[in-house]
Amino acid sequence: GQWHKNFAYSDQYFDSGQDVLDYGVSAYGYHGNYDHVVSYAIPLLFSQHIKSFFRIQNTPDVVGAFENNYEEMRRALLVLRTETIFGPVSFNEDQRNAGRGAAGMQWIPSSSSEKHIQLFENELSEAGDYDDPFILGCVSPYEQAEAATIVPAASALDCSPGMFTSIEKVQNETALLESKCDTCPLDTFSMSNSRNLQCTTCPAGSTTEGEIGSTYCVQMELNLLSPGILVMGYVFVALSWCFSLGYFVWIYRNKEHPVVSMGQIEFLTLFCLGTFISSSSIIALGGEALVSEDNTMASRSCQAIPFLYSCGWVLMYSSLTAKSYRLFKVLQNSRNRIKRVEVRAKDMYYIVAVPILLVLVILVAWQLTDPIVYERRELSRDLNPITGVLTISSVGLCTNFQWKFLGPLIAVHVLLAVVTNIILWKVRDVRDRYQEQRVVAMASIYICELLLLGVPILFAVRDSSDARYIVLAGVVFLTDTGSLSLVFIPKIMYQRERAGSLTIFRKKRQMNFTPVPRKNMNPSERNVVTLEIAPPEKNLSVIEEVSNEIEKG
Repeated sequence: GQWHKNFAYSDQYFDSGQDVLDYGVSAYGYHGNYDHVVSYAIPLLFSQHIKSFFRIQNTPDVVGAFENNYEEMRRALLVLRTETIFGPVSFNEDQRNAGRGAAGMQWIPSSSSEKHIQLFENELSEAGDYDDPFILGCVSPYEQAEAATIVPAASALDCSPGMFTSIEKVQNETALLESKCDTCPLDTFSMSNSRNLQCTTCPAGSTTEGEIGSTYCVQMELNLLSPGILVMGYVFVALSWCFSLGYFVWIYRNKEHPVVSMGQIEFLTLFCLGTFISSSSIIALGGEALVSEDNTMASRSCQAIPFLYSCGWVLMYSSLTAKSYRLFKVLQNSRNRIKRVEVRAKDMYYIVAVPILLVLVILVAWQLTDPIVYERRELSRDLNPITGVLTISSVGLCTNFQWKFLGPLIAVHVLLAVVTNIILWKVRDVRDRYQEQRVVAMASIYICELLLLGVPILFAVRDSSDARYIVLAGVVFLTDTGSLSLVFIPKIMYQRERAGSLTIFRKKRQMNFTPVPRKNMNPSERNVVTLEIAPPEKNLSVIEEVSNEIEKG
């Protein structure tokens, strides 16, 4: 409202303020604005004021007046009335310039501008300067107006959401309706209709996801696994591996001991290997991918989980099945007669191989036809109307668990556990140091309890990556280490007892085992279980008493 280029105020040097600006361009190459016109007018204004102050003095003392009467000179500005190229100048009681009205501008039809018509007729305008149907015309003060004020005023519509008022378009274009709006740049937004000169910058941690003209910013809550939770999982794996390797070392350091040799080293080793493989699935549970990342590696981690856990678990139980069936077969063939029975470990390997191959066939068929994949599932969208941030919460999951494959896998696991417990029940009369009927039954109950507790919790926390990982990793860890401990800790305790001619049966018939150092055996005999069955007609009570005394040392 200070000045308009169409003002016709003049002085003794220039005809208008626009002439001052044109002179600055031609003489100095300086493109000024209304401040340039004001700066030019101020020295002339003070010059006229000084002349007016001393106009009635014959011998004016200018230097003395500035030194002694400065305040009087300043107050004399209140009565100053003068013409400048900026327009009439006079000051009111508030020391503000009240010489003329403010410069009023309005977008008006070009046909209503007298100056425009005159310039167009005189061909003074450059081609295209006035081709627009509207111009930013001067409508006040009245004596300088080139057109009358239009009421209601021609005004642009507010910019739509995702846009802002472009100051460049306002200055250089008609800027009516949508023509003055521009799209919000990258990582800025505008939520509603407005006339703001710029869009709002996205808050820290949010973006427009590479889009322009956004009406909100996006912040992703990926629910990734916390570093501390991942470390906990790796600790679980390390502990389980240490248990497996520790028991493996114990087996081979005490392989000459009757408890270990009767426990059948080959199958105890496979049991340790099974827990080692099963625990490795905890590492695969930590596979993740961001929204914009390739999820191939995360999908492979998902696909590795059933391979590692199922193969490890089946190897654990099938080794117990083969071990128990070997003992059962010896007892069955030797019942009610004195006979040396040889059952080699390699004869039982098919009991381990068949379940493993069956599980692998199911898993490979699953992998080839419709494999498990990792994908992100959106949980919620929450738009904050104050900050303009749309928070998208998502969670990464392994999906495509199909019952046509999952069902047979579960069936193999359950069937193997049931068969193992049935065989162990048949050899329950053998003392605990040589068979695992009680501990396997306890392990089966223990695993069932973990599943009964873990599965409902898993469904309850399925949308939380940390909680879901803790439950799954905890179930695997407790299953493996619990099974290892239930099988090996009793054997370690028995191994520390004094060895001798050890009683095999708990009651009724006696089966005595006299340990023979493996180093004295032929290589073909080291893999043979040798049982010596006492005839039923002997005095069993005496044998029981002697056997118990031997065990007590």
